[in-house]
Amino acid sequence: MMIAHSIEELIGNTPLIKLQKLSKASGATLLGKCEFMNPTSSVK
Repeated sequence: MMIAHSIEELIGNTPLIKLQKLSKASGATLLGKCEFMNPTSSVK
């Protein structure tokens, strides 16, 4: 588990997850971006 010492350390490090079933069905590697894990969700 990563522990951040400041909120600035979290910028640009949004985790990605591999979408297994969609990747297999399409023959391509598909990734989902976990915006909910950002400090401010996906606020732009």
